Amino acid sequence: YVGPMTRTNQFRTVRVGTQQNPITLAGTVGYERLLPFDTRMTATFAWSDIDNRQIGTRFTDRVEYAIAGTDKYRGLELSLVKYMTHNFQVMGSYTYSQTKGDTESTLTLAQAPYRYALVDYDSPHVATVSGIVRLPWEITFAPVYKFVTGRPYSVDNAQVGTQITYIDLQGNPAGRNIYRMPDITSFAFSAGRQFRSGRLLFEPQVELLNAFNRVNVISVNSAFVSAGRPTRVDTGRQIQFGLDIKF
Repeated sequence: YVGPMTRTNQFRTVRVGTQQNPITLAGTVGYERLLPFDTRMTATFAWSDIDNRQIGTRFTDRVEYAIAGTDKYRGLELSLVKYMTHNFQVMGSYTYSQTKGDTESTLTLAQAPYRYALVDYDSPHVATVSGIVRLPWEITFAPVYKFVTGRPYSVDNAQVGTQITYIDLQGNPAGRNIYRMPDITSFAFSAGRQFRSGRLLFEPQVELLNAFNRVNVISVNSAFVSAGRPTRVDTGRQIQFGLDIKF
């Protein structure tokens, strides 16, 4: 075209409905009980609903944004604490949960039914066990064990057309976050000994992190040609030294 004669873009961005502020409804119900051997047990059920989140759908000629998204969390949290008596203390916690929600990504009409799924940070099983042991010669030993279920991930870059966002490992259209990374586990401990000099209290400490040098994957590639390959791992075995001074 010449001069002012131009072709305009017919692709549009449309907002459906009225704008609303997000609404969060959350609550907890708990039960606590003292047990023998200086032990306390706690059970808590927690929930959270977040509504009025923005979602987007891509059509051939437009993108529609609507206030219709939601996130839901349900979790059972258990804890057990044995207080410091007889020179040792034990603390343990376990959470069984599920978190689902609508993705913030703009999906095509073909993939819209898979919008609501497990969120990227969902970890149904999380457990931690730690303790403190007072040994002879004023030595304190504190081990910590952690377990976390691997987070979910999707496979994208389908190479089967722009209308499909998520696929399975065979290249077929599939849901969102249907695969999981490997579970994460770690064991660490610290040890220290107190020395007193006048009014000062010295405690040299040594800490060993990821003692078994386990390779914990915290992110993976989501592209179809290399789906599931680790792109980031947690730090390996580390040793740290410190000095605590109280006065």
